[in-house]
Amino acid sequence: MKIAVFGYYNSLNAGDDRIQYSITKLMEGNTIIFLPHYLSPPREYLETFDWILIGGGGLVFERVGIWVDVRKWLRYCKAKIGILGLGVNCVTEELEPELSSLIEASEFFYVRDDESKRLLNQHAHVEVHPDLTWCFPVNSEASATQEQGIALNLLPCHWKEFNHNAWIESLSSFQTHPFPFHFGQNRDFSLLRHYFGDKTPSEFSLQPLIKSKLLVACRYHAIVFAMQMGKPFIAINYDEKVKRLLEESDLMECCLETTEHHLLPNKIQFVLDHQIELQNKIDRFATLEKERAKHLRNKVQSYTAISSHPANDPVMFSIKSIAKRYLGQS
Repeated sequence: MKIAVFGYYNSLNAGDDRIQYSITKLMEGNTIIFLPHYLSPPREYLETFDWILIGGGGLVFERVGIWVDVRKWLRYCKAKIGILGLGVNCVTEELEPELSSLIEASEFFYVRDDESKRLLNQHAHVEVHPDLTWCFPVNSEASATQEQGIALNLLPCHWKEFNHNAWIESLSSFQTHPFPFHFGQNRDFSLLRHYFGDKTPSEFSLQPLIKSKLLVACRYHAIVFAMQMGKPFIAINYDEKVKRLLEESDLMECCLETTEHHLLPNKIQFVLDHQIELQNKIDRFATLEKERAKHLRNKVQSYTAISSHPANDPVMFSIKSIAKRYLGQS
């Protein structure tokens, strides 16, 4: 089958790269093209591909690309449509009718948290399943050295008050391992390199997390990866999706707001003092998400197992031609 996947791909973001990896594994054996969701869907793909998939990640917050004139492109779309691993940030007055049309037209519509479904008016066709990275969780490699220090992920944030200098200063008495997730221009890598120089990895690696006692991070998937590896963490609530993740995992005590840098040393001590209790919570949530992800894998693969264009399949075409000839319809 030919499958086009729309999302935030090929942008040097490790979280989205892992989603891309997970979808590729889910659809193994098929031809998969990954396209940016912020551009209009090419008519060629809509008419000749078997499936149009949208997701995953937090793609819903403005009316751009795939979310524009949905009814119009649906009219000439011959492919089946599926939405998976989608995070809904907000639904504007402009977006609401576009999303409603897509919900009605889709074979399945899977979001990654309860709040996303609530923002879609609890529509009966919308189902909540884990983030796609739980389908193929990252694994912690054996570390030759004892865990020491703190892995740190920070990002530029213009929509909230966020004093990066103050956060770095709060960690001045700790051994810190920079842990960038986004390597695009003026993103995590540039920010962390400004403070840590050549200590900052120039490409994505789990090593800063593996060799650290705990993680301090902004990025949603940095926190998810820590959960998947059973690593304690402190999340900086730079975005609503971070708060949702911690609420659903019952780990809000591991959260700080972007202005609470002064609380960081005490919060680190709290996490270390309560590590067993917090570890149990992380393990319970990770076990649940992995089990739910098995169900998600089965559902998605059952939908996409059969081509939506049997008429274009050479074998089916031959069978239909033979039938017509025998029935005198050729």
